[in-house]
Amino acid sequence: RNRPPVALVLNKIDLAEHPKWLPRRADELRAHGHFDKVFYISAKYKQGLDALLDYLTDMAQPRPWLYPPDMETPMSAVQQVEQVISNFLFCWFNGTVPYDIEHKTIGWTPRLDGGLVIEHELVVADNVVARMICGVRNRIVIRLREHVNRILSERWNAKVELYLWVRPIKQRITRYDEKRALGKNIEHDLKVRPSVH
Repeated sequence: RNRPPVALVLNKIDLAEHPKWLPRRADELRAHGHFDKVFYISAKYKQGLDALLDYLTDMAQPRPWLYPPDMETPMSAVQQVEQVISNFLFCWFNGTVPYDIEHKTIGWTPRLDGGLVIEHELVVADNVVARMICGVRNRIVIRLREHVNRILSERWNAKVELYLWVRPIKQRITRYDEKRALGKNIEHDLKVRPSVH
């Protein structure tokens, strides 16, 4: 069977406790599949990238270009918004959180000055995940919005203004919520209790 070559790329080698563990990790992964070559890289520190790029260049088959030369991406503008947001979510959050977020572009308004207003919603499982995505005092979602505005404005050569909402599907009561509610009730009782002289 004519299968394309598959390379194993192990990133974040700068975080390995000891270099001897890298080949052992590769051996573990080789038990689950065949790899033509293994690369150990650190994208952050640009280690091992030259060898990987050389390999990809050597393995690439010359063929006609599928898209017009001036086309930067086959993705629609809405897909690009989702992709840029997802890139940050995958960088900033661990586990399944980024995979479980549903994207909805709910507004797309060209402005008279040539700019663009985009309204985008991130639908998450519950209020706990929503608080995590928003961050303390909404700092994470504000930072996300600033980054996406900058990237899309540069990419599209127009001022982009993204409005981003995080909407939970359901409410989940946590111990923190219970303690907070209990604290408010105690505080409320102290304020409304008539003072005795």
